[in-house]
Amino acid sequence: MDMTRPFLNPRGLSWFVTGLFVVGDLAGGGLVALPTAMIQSEFYPGLAISVVMMGVVTYTAYVLGLSWNILLNTWPEYREHCRKPYPEIGFRAMGNLVRKLVSICIDITQFGIAVVYLLLSSKNIHDMIKTFSDKEFSYCFVVLILAACLLPLTFLKSPQDFW
Repeated sequence: MDMTRPFLNPRGLSWFVTGLFVVGDLAGGGLVALPTAMIQSEFYPGLAISVVMMGVVTYTAYVLGLSWNILLNTWPEYREHCRKPYPEIGFRAMGNLVRKLVSICIDITQFGIAVVYLLLSSKNIHDMIKTFSDKEFSYCFVVLILAACLLPLTFLKSPQDFW
């Protein structure tokens, strides 16, 4: 029996919606970080690093997909909604300590990414307000207003809950 065969969840997200989320995530991160990284590392070294990192990320995604399929085929309880799949992979591979370690790493990473996106988005909105209006509006207020607007979205369980 091939443990890496794909498990199809009939109640999961469609390919199209999943693709939109992946493209949105990749494009969002790339649009924010890539131009500055390319300028600071010069064009050709930056391009080489980008290609190498693209290969690393692609391989990592492939291996995580295989690991997830092994988990789904070995433990049927994960075929229902799994709130934290990466810590569960770590738990089944190496125990509860790794589950906690992976969860902490993901939480720290997600917090850092959210802060960067919040600050960059607030700066863009603040600059737009300054450009199109004569009003002086504090950057700090823009950060608070944007954070308050985005906070309810963080309470959703999964992307399926957006609609």
